Amino acid sequence: MKTYNLKTEYNWRGDVAELLAKHRYGAKRTEGYDFRKEPDLSPKENALLKRLWKSIDLYKCDESGQLEIYEVKAKTFGVSRRSDITSSSLAAYQQALAQNIKVHSVTVTFHDNWEVSFVIEDFDATKFRVNDGGHYRRDLLSA
Repeated sequence: MKTYNLKTEYNWRGDVAELLAKHRYGAKRTEGYDFRKEPDLSPKENALLKRLWKSIDLYKCDESGQLEIYEVKAKTFGVSRRSDITSSSLAAYQQALAQNIKVHSVTVTFHDNWEVSFVIEDFDATKFRVNDGGHYRRDLLSA
């Protein structure tokens, strides 16, 4: 039986991190889903969500019914370099911030022995490195 290691299977690790963050923060995932109008959001927020749909990771309505969006990054414990982000995702988060939408950055750190930890903070573009190459480039070309 073949086994897989989430520390080295980077494409899978990102998906797993998004699923973990989705459950941890009670959010909804955009990847793999078609946009559907959210009844609890205003028409303006629904229009923004639809426009940004393919560039964001997670979203939810907060207690007051306001849209919040999330950028999720997977990290291996002990690695301290800045996380990569595509230019289209960076632009999407900056556009949301310009419209006073709460944007969060979630880092899911994979530790040894099946342990994970979560750090959530306000989105800060300076904590990311723009990278449109590799598998990010394939995603951009298919969009």
